[in-house]
Amino acid sequence: MSDVPANDVDLIAQLYTWLPMWQKLLRLQDWNITVNVKRRYQMSDPGAIGLCIRYTDSKDADIDILSVQDISAYKGDDADYELTLVHELLHVHFAFMNNDEGHARQQEELIVSTLSRALVKLNRDGLTS
Repeated sequence: MSDVPANDVDLIAQLYTWLPMWQKLLRLQDWNITVNVKRRYQMSDPGAIGLCIRYTDSKDADIDILSVQDISAYKGDDADYELTLVHELLHVHFAFMNNDEGHARQQEELIVSTLSRALVKLNRDGLTS
C-alpha cells in the first residue's frame, strides 16, 4: 500500500506522477485524462473515494479523487490512492460498453476492482514492464 500524502498538493503531484505510467501500462495514451482532488462534499457521489466520468466522443475522462482531508475514515485498500487511480483508469476501458445500470454496472465494478488490485500488486512487486 502506498502512504497517504501529507496534503492535497502532495497528492496531486503524486497522482500526476502515476498517471502517465499507468496510462501507458493500460494503453490509454490516446485518452486525455484529468485528475482532480475533491473534498467529500464536492464529490458527485459522497460515498466514493474515486469517480470517473468518460466522454467517448472526444476520448476525454475526468477522474475525481477524495481529498487527503477526508480519507482518514478509510483503511487498507480503500485509503490507497494509487489503487484508486488505477481503478478509475480501468473504468475508461469500459466507456464504450453500456454498463451504466443494474447488474452490468455491478459486474463492471467487480471486474475493475479485481483487476486494479492485481495490477497494482504486480507493479509493486516489480512484475510489470
